[in-house]
Amino acid sequence: MEKFEVTGSYLPLSGTVQASPVVVIQRESIGQTGATDALRLLKQLTPYFAGNGNTGTEINNGGSGESNVLLRNLPTLVLLNGRRIVSSSISNGEFVNLNTIPTGMIERIEILKDGASTIYGSDAIGGVVNIILRRDYNGFEATGRWGQTGNKDYNTREVSIVGGVAGKGASLTIGAQHFENTALKTTDRPLTTMEPAQFTALGTAAGGIPASMSGSFPGRVNSDILAGSPLAVGASGFKASTTTPGVKTDPNAAPMTLAQLEAAGIYLPIANTPRGISVGSATILNTTLFGNPLIVPTKRDQFIANGNKELFGKSFEVFGDFLFAQTTTCGSGLAPTPIAGLGVSGNNTLTMPANNPYNLFGTILGIGQPAGSPTVRTRTEEMGNRSSSNEANAFRSIVGFRGALNDKTNWEVAFNYSRDSSTQRIFGGVNGANMNAAMIPLISGGAYVTTRRAVRSPR
Repeated sequence: MEKFEVTGSYLPLSGTVQASPVVVIQRESIGQTGATDALRLLKQLTPYFAGNGNTGTEINNGGSGESNVLLRNLPTLVLLNGRRIVSSSISNGEFVNLNTIPTGMIERIEILKDGASTIYGSDAIGGVVNIILRRDYNGFEATGRWGQTGNKDYNTREVSIVGGVAGKGASLTIGAQHFENTALKTTDRPLTTMEPAQFTALGTAAGGIPASMSGSFPGRVNSDILAGSPLAVGASGFKASTTTPGVKTDPNAAPMTLAQLEAAGIYLPIANTPRGISVGSATILNTTLFGNPLIVPTKRDQFIANGNKELFGKSFEVFGDFLFAQTTTCGSGLAPTPIAGLGVSGNNTLTMPANNPYNLFGTILGIGQPAGSPTVRTRTEEMGNRSSSNEANAFRSIVGFRGALNDKTNWEVAFNYSRDSSTQRIFGGVNGANMNAAMIPLISGGAYVTTRRAVRSPR
């Protein structure tokens, strides 16, 4: 019987002997799953990757375009053709990104379910996943896949090719795969934008407030809301035209209290609004209505090649592997940045001076505010949703020599160069220093400066 190396042992063994309990997923089963990435494939064919550490590429605010595996949520070593793979830069070197491997090039997957730290080290406490690629392939195959939901709000498409030539003493196998999917947003499905009253009606909220509800929104002061806020629609005293609390024309204008502003019809108690009555608290903003992605858009391009050539028969052979993969994704998408207060109450350093024209309370709000000052909340909707874009590039090149001295002795030497790099861009964030600078008014001669002269930089 032909000898081969078994995951969990450094020794070549007969196929009738195993050093450790290894589960093997063969090519036939892989092709029947229709999985577009290795993690999805493993989840479909085995029960060992159900923990929350097995993050998928499409999860919002999750894998940043990656797929990671953890056997029983414990550190798991991932090998490619029995060799280690460089960890991803996005995970700070903690995980291997399975999305660098095209599923069309996978011959089989060996899963060592038990811990193997005595052989491989502490990164194999949970076990080992060894992905074996197709090689010595003679032929050509191409596959394509396109999918769309019944609502036509989510699409996926994939193209994969595998080709190779194999002859006496030499072979070359090449595989490439392209995958991309569109975003699926919370606003695309009624189920994901449900209000607290709908949860209660279904008996699923148990009288509680869903985590998607927030108490930080524009126009909130203490437990009051601006009379023209969209969240106050239907309340007695709602005025669609009241979009700001008003503006002071004199930096030294007499301060006003929240009670005075209520009496003037500028603010309304949140408890008196239909949403406040329905929720039973001031947590009345449904953040799912901002259209956060449930599934983030992702694009993957993968290329793998491997080959070998006998130079002096089986006694001296050169071999090599090459891998390149690029993954781009929006990474995450969240509602605009909440500001739960100014200064200590909001866990920030934001401060609104007492002479700010929009500060009708006439007292500093934020760092250094006196006791009893009102708590101001908002959400930076003007900046748009918080989001990120990620681009990850993985490169792996192996060149080596191997041979057989006799029936019992083999030798091998190889050089492995791997690199993983990523670029991440964050959008929708807020710079506290710039906000503080913007809240300092321009005052000249005891009056507000209401016009500004544009200054052009010299050419």
